[in-house]
Order: sequence, then C-alpha cells, then structure tokens
Amino acid sequence: MTRSSTWIHLAAALGSLAANASSQTQYRGPRDEVVAPSRIRGAASPGANNEHHPPSSRSVFDIEGYARWEFWWEHNRDTYLWNRSDQSVNVEQDDGDRDLGFLFGPQARGQLRSVSGPTDVDIEKKIIPALLKSLSIDDVSVKRSALLALGKSGHLDAESHVAPYLAYRNPDVQKAAVLALGMLPTSSAFYRLARVFVDESASEEIRCWAAVALGLQGDPRSALLLADRLRRHLPAYVTAHSFEALTESTIFGLGLSKKRSSAPFLVSILQQLKRQPTPSGRLEASLLAALGRLGDSGSLPYLVKGLLDDRIPVRRAATLALTGFDGEAPSTLLETLLRSDPDQQTRSFAAIALARTSSDRARNALLTKLKSGDATSTRAFAAVALGILGDVSAVDELVPFLQRAHPRSLRAAVAIGLGLLRDSRSVDRLREVVVDKSEHPDLRGYAALSLGLLRDRASLPLLESRLSDEDEPIELRRSTVLSISLLGDSRVVPTLIAVIQRSNSDILIGMCVQGLGLLRSDASVDPLRNVLTGQLHSSARSMSGAAAALGYISDASHLPDLSRIAIGFNYRDRNSIVEDILMLL
Repeated sequence: MTRSSTWIHLAAALGSLAANASSQTQYRGPRDEVVAPSRIRGAASPGANNEHHPPSSRSVFDIEGYARWEFWWEHNRDTYLWNRSDQSVNVEQDDGDRDLGFLFGPQARGQLRSVSGPTDVDIEKKIIPALLKSLSIDDVSVKRSALLALGKSGHLDAESHVAPYLAYRNPDVQKAAVLALGMLPTSSAFYRLARVFVDESASEEIRCWAAVALGLQGDPRSALLLADRLRRHLPAYVTAHSFEALTESTIFGLGLSKKRSSAPFLVSILQQLKRQPTPSGRLEASLLAALGRLGDSGSLPYLVKGLLDDRIPVRRAATLALTGFDGEAPSTLLETLLRSDPDQQTRSFAAIALARTSSDRARNALLTKLKSGDATSTRAFAAVALGILGDVSAVDELVPFLQRAHPRSLRAAVAIGLGLLRDSRSVDRLREVVVDKSEHPDLRGYAALSLGLLRDRASLPLLESRLSDEDEPIELRRSTVLSISLLGDSRVVPTLIAVIQRSNSDILIGMCVQGLGLLRSDASVDPLRNVLTGQLHSSARSMSGAAAALGYISDASHLPDLSRIAIGFNYRDRNSIVEDILMLL
C-alpha cells in the first residue's frame, strides 16, 4: 500500500470524533451542532420535542446522556418502531431497507401497508404542488422541510426547484437544499454537489454539508472525489489541525456511502496505530465506528480487540460497532463487558450488542443484569435489549418489573422491551398503566407506545380516548399519536384532525401532524395540505411539520437511515434540519 492511499483511508476512518478542544472559535462542521443530552429538555419522554440549546463539540462517545437509555431510545428508535415481522398485521418486508445507522449497523426493516397510500397521481397533482408553493412562505423552517420533502419524493422536477436554494441567504436553508440534492440519484445532482464541495470560495459550513450529501447520494464518483480531497487536506489536519471541519465532514460522507471496499484500508490503519497508539484512543474509536458502519466481517477480529482496550472511547466504539454483526459478535466477551466493565456506558452498549448475537446465553445474561444491583440505566438497557433479542420467554420475567416498587425509568424501559417482544400476555398490564392517572405521565406514555409496538389494534379505542381527552397530560397524548400511527389504521385520521383543530399546544399539534405522515395514508394527504397552506392550522411549526410529513408519505429516496445522521452529527431541537429528517422517516 502506498503512503498516499494510507492517508486517504486513515481519513475515511476518522469519523466525527477527532475533536480539537483548543479550536473553539473555528467552525467545526455539522458535528459542532451537537447538543449535550443533559441540556435537552424532555429527553426522557417518548415523544419529546426538544427546545434549541447552544451547540457543543463533544463526541458521541463522550456524551454523558448517552448512558441514559431514554436518550439512546429517542435517537435510535425508528428502526425498532418500523421493524415489521408479525404477519398477522399486513406487512410488506423490504429486504433492501437494511440500515440502523452510522454507529449501530444493519437491521432488517419493513413498512406497514395496512393503509392505502397515495397514488402517483396524488403525489404529482397534490403533494408536489403543495410543497413547491410552500417554498414561497417566508419562514426558514418551512422552506427547509419543503426542500427535504422534495428530495425524499424523488420527483423528476425536484432538482430544478431545489438547486436555486444552494445560494439562498440563510445557511440552514442552504444545508437543506444540499441534503435534498443528496437524496436525488442523478448525475446532475452529483455535479451540483461536487461544485459546492470543491468551491474554496464557498463557506466551509456549506462545503461540509455537501460532503455529507455526496456520501448520501452514493454515486461511485462521490467516493473518489471525497477521497481525493481527503488526501489533500489530511496532512494539514493531522499536523496543524487545519481543515478540521471539512476533513471530518468528508470522512462522515465516506462513512455514509457504505463502501465496504474501504474496510481493508481501515484495518491497515488500525494495525499501524497498534505500534503507536493515540493517548485518548479517539482516532482508534473512529476507525472502529467506521468499520461497524461498513459491516465487513473481515474486520470483526479488530473490533474484538477493541473490546479489550484500556481506553474507554475505544471500548465504547467497539461495542457499538459490533451491533452491526448479526450472530457473529463474541457473546462471551460481550457478557463479560456487560457484567463487569468499569464504564457504565460500555456496559449499557454491551447489552444492545449482546441482543444482536441471538446466542442462547444472551437471554440469561441480560436477565441477570436486569435483576442485578447495577445502575438503573444499565438495567434499563438490558430490559430494552431483551425486547430486541426477541425471546418471548422473557415476557413473564419482565412483567413484574412494571410494579411501582421499581424505579420509573426502569419500568419505562421494561414497557418498551415488552412492546418489542410483541407478545399479547403483557397487553392487560400495559393498559392498566396507561389508564392509571396516579402514574407519572412519561411512564404512561411509554406504556401507550408499547401497545403500538405490540400492534395491539384492540387498544385503538383506548389510545384514541386518551388522545382526545384534553385533561390528559401532553406527555401521554403525544405518545398515543406515535402508538396510533404504528397501528396503521387510517380511521384515526379524523381524530388527529380534531386534535389539531382544538389543541392549544404546538407540541401536540406537531405530533398529530407527524402522525398523519407516519400513517402514510392517502387520507392524510388533504389534511396535511390544509395544514401546509394554513387552512387547518397556521403556525410555522405545524406548517413545517406538514411539509416534512408529506415528504414521508411520498418517500421515494430509499434512504431510510437519514435520521441516523443524528447519532454522530446533530442533536438539536425539533426545528433543526436533522429533526426534520427524523419526521420524514
């Protein structure tokens, strides 16, 4: 291997983790828009819409809140929410839709088709014109959502309407235009993005997002272009901390492109670093995270070595990366980490990784941790992991942990674990929690969401009644919206519309708008258009949500993992670009 190619692939593995704490005044790319979870209001709520806080440059491996299962669930739940395996519900599996994100590896997913979705004519005659018209609304959040929705639609005319916003006066709108182009798999979109990316007169910020968009697009030429620019910038990055934002965003773009051919080169860099390891381990951690993203089985031995590293960031990254290797991860070693690693975050991540091994011993190890005296959050991770594992024999072990004697956070995690197991034996107990007004609203919300995860359509009247009851707390009502959308019954559309018309809560209205989109029903199209035009509800927030929801309904981009950008990249308020992307999924 030549020295230059080594530099290229070293850069491709850096990820978003190689922060330089001394460069506080320099823009450091989209990674700089991360908000520490301890500052996110309502992070424990299953349907929380978080307010904006100033950015932080902390790595995901250093975010303390990530040790809280609620925070992890909030930003990683989409795959588990929409994983359809129960054929008793109308299910259409899409084997091509396999991704859990930059850090968390692949997971089979499918989309519920129990409702009648919009036709091509609906998209052509109703959705696209409404989105185009909304671009004239003088509100940044509405423009962003409309641009992203146009990208998701994959419409032939979308590019010509999106491209002019590359030069828009607001940088957030520019970012949305860039990401929208990244969702359009055309040669002309590639060339537009390439020009932005290499334009040294453009702002570094917009060039960073162009790098990410090139990775999203997946054009083979994108990887070549990204690698070429990394070769130019990486020596200065390593020696003088120059081009940090652009270099790291370019690396992230390569990670999103999911080119497994990069894995051998990443491994070779790990081998070199073995001779001269970095004190913090952050470089090695980013290499391991990238290998986990690629999911190449040849890199598995190096991830195993990472589990044994003395440096906490390396162990965390290796543990997370192993969640991308179904049935291949070393269950015995993961059990050891779960049982006794001194770092709580590593123990918690080991629970999720262990659930992906499907080993016979995983169930017992997770139950042991659940019943242990470990930190509540780690026990909660074990409860959720039992749900991911899918062994329904754990139901009888989990249900007793819904009792009041246990910490509320643990009880909420148990509710989610039971929902993921999708076994009817837990339905009655979960319903009791939902209707019990003496319980905490957050816990009732998680129980309501669990009923949706269970696909318990018999609970629909109960959930609708909780949503319609204006005396019920917002925490519960917004969770019922998500639960109802999981049931996939378009008959709830009038209920959602009624709440939008009557409610004074922007948060609840936003969730109902999102619920209309998540249903992916043709019955949702006209109400969402009415919200977008201000006829049903006229706040900018609801209009922005309606644009995003229309993008979800008309999704043709085949990039369902866009929300996973949030993992290494951006934890901002609901009005940020990535939170808009979350609504598109």
